[in-house]
Amino acid sequence: MGILVLAGWFILCLIVGAIGKSRRIGFWGSFLLSLFLSPLIGFIVALVSQRKSDRDFQKAILDNNKKDSISDKLAELETLKKKGTISEEEYTAMRKKALSI
Repeated sequence: MGILVLAGWFILCLIVGAIGKSRRIGFWGSFLLSLFLSPLIGFIVALVSQRKSDRDFQKAILDNNKKDSISDKLAELETLKKKGTISEEEYTAMRKKALSI
């Protein structure tokens, strides 16, 4: 009887690990959490954990915003150069600095 309970516990931990695989916690995090605490707690934590696809989407949006701000900065530098507010050397230095961000 005890071996069946342990086998069931282990199988539930594997299922929770499979659910956690597509989430930020990962397979091993959710599996070990389930193994040491309980499959129910591991399942809840795995469901609360952020999905990898959501995290990748947020990262892509942040990268896109960063590129937009760099292009805005370069356009502003170009305008300042055309107006004569900054020299060619200052423009080149500021452009290099903006691109290294």
